[in-house]
Amino acid sequence: MTLRKRIVVPRIVIKNREPAPMNTRVRVQPQHLRWEVGRYRERISSGPGGLGRSRIWTPERAGEQHNLVLDQTYDSLIAQSGFIGLNSYAVVGTGSSAPATTQTGLDAEQVRTNTTVSGQPDEISRVSDGVYRITRYREFSEAQVGGLNLSEWGFSPEAVAGNNLMSRELFRDGSNNPVAITLASDQRLRMIYATQLTLNPVVSQAASINITNLGVRTGSEVLHKLASIYGLKQGAADLYLMDFIARGITSGYAGLVPSGEYGEGSLKIGLWFTATSFARTYDTNTARQNYGVQKVMSIQSYAAGSRQRIVDPVTLQVDQANFTIASLGLAVSDGTISDGGTGGNVGYAFSFVFDAGQEVSKDNQHKLTIDQWTLTWGP
Repeated sequence: MTLRKRIVVPRIVIKNREPAPMNTRVRVQPQHLRWEVGRYRERISSGPGGLGRSRIWTPERAGEQHNLVLDQTYDSLIAQSGFIGLNSYAVVGTGSSAPATTQTGLDAEQVRTNTTVSGQPDEISRVSDGVYRITRYREFSEAQVGGLNLSEWGFSPEAVAGNNLMSRELFRDGSNNPVAITLASDQRLRMIYATQLTLNPVVSQAASINITNLGVRTGSEVLHKLASIYGLKQGAADLYLMDFIARGITSGYAGLVPSGEYGEGSLKIGLWFTATSFARTYDTNTARQNYGVQKVMSIQSYAAGSRQRIVDPVTLQVDQANFTIASLGLAVSDGTISDGGTGGNVGYAFSFVFDAGQEVSKDNQHKLTIDQWTLTWGP
């Protein structure tokens, strides 16, 4: 019998080391609720004009507590209402079941409101790079809640009562025990609620982009907090870009911004291709550089439960962007973003800069198709 020596050939796995395709991400988290039961009381004050009367809010009972975000927020509500509008309406009821992320509404809803507190507008604050806190100040009148025994609450992007909450909790005391809040006929209820959004990437990171017939090109991607050029001075540009894409829209209202920044009110989003390459950061002035071309963008319909939106591939026609493209991205404008336009106030809110040697030279004999972008979100 002849023995044969067994030869073992090692298995070699070759992995693709190209950076991940371009994408942006948003994390949605609850922060806290402060509730106050109280009354407005008159006081007499004196001044240069003599004595006068004014009303001051006097809390008589209050509490602070944490809460949870419901699953349907990620699965459906964000695609309908975006990130900024999730906590627009305060909702109260009389139910008592334990909160769970699978719930969609209150046990026994009584009333909801988006009435703000006099002299206290809603706020957006930037806690750190890419981290935004949206705080709502809501007040229920005596006619709405006076005489009720309230035990549950939530917030919703919708005015219509029903199973459309982004959060639900029970009212709790300082020891985290559920409590019923009994309001007198002349008492009001205030609710101050914060939601936190974390956007990425806010530090320039390696990424790749697929170009039809040319293959994958590498570069770096980053979001930008400001879009500022000439007449355009849009604060929280990154947040509004993400909000619009999540909702599947390319224009909308953008007036609520961090303190000290400016909101244009009406804003458009689209694509912007330029010949300029430079190191961009989250804080970089995101003005358009010397020369570039706009492209109208389209956003795919939301696939139920996917927790993502996809920006369709875009094609530059033979008469568009005939130069060496060094950077491209998603931009905002206070004017019109036209297909192939070169003017207007346009600023990057998200940019991709090609690595050296990866730039794309385009001429008037060829079209050029850039692959899709993806926005994802979750807890």
